[in-house]
Amino acid sequence: MSTVVARILAADSDAAVRDFLTLSLVGAGFEVETVASAGEALHAINKRLPEAILISSILADMPGLDLVRRIREDQRTGFLPIIMLALRDEELDAYDSISRDIDDYVTKPISARELVTRLRSLLRRTAPQHGRDVVAFAGVVLDASEITVSVDGTECCLRPIEFKLLRMLLSQPRRVFTRSQLIDLVWNNQQPVDARSVDVAMRRLRQAIGPRGYDLLETVRGVGYRVSDKQAQQTEQG
Repeated sequence: MSTVVARILAADSDAAVRDFLTLSLVGAGFEVETVASAGEALHAINKRLPEAILISSILADMPGLDLVRRIREDQRTGFLPIIMLALRDEELDAYDSISRDIDDYVTKPISARELVTRLRSLLRRTAPQHGRDVVAFAGVVLDASEITVSVDGTECCLRPIEFKLLRMLLSQPRRVFTRSQLIDLVWNNQQPVDARSVDVAMRRLRQAIGPRGYDLLETVRGVGYRVSDKQAQQTEQG
């Protein structure tokens, strides 16, 4: 199984800045797509979800924060981590809701080293599948470097898509992922996939995990799936 590469979308109206971002981020191991406007950014996001977004405070067709709010208002994209590329520190002070709307910011002129450091730190917090080889939760231990999964000490045999699905769910325990989000993040729009395909993959994953599969992998009716620790919750209630 190939290493998961974080996909970054960068929106900036300045072509020189876009070239700089591409060079800096690709050199640091990221997959990068750059756009010049908010409209292009929304189209790119709709086509394929990135793992993180860089947005300039000033775009060709609208202020950067207006684009941020458009992203936050959409259930499919509202969780995406966002870094604002600001002209100066004082510019950020003008927005009362800045701490709610963005996750971090970098001021121009941009330092490639600072940007990469902040981006990696943000991904570790919001998408741990890019920051840790080993993830453990409720008796499940997933080792991305060894491509192994064990539940309560018993190793499970998973297909590649089931491994990726479990890794994504474990990246943010108890968070509900919609089927559309899982299609974007796990299958990467590289093949025709619908909601039924997600359900089938989830059923196979539960079967592979064994008796605890339906306790660990919870269906949130009408929304999607999440990993939870029902055994611990039942013990606390008891």
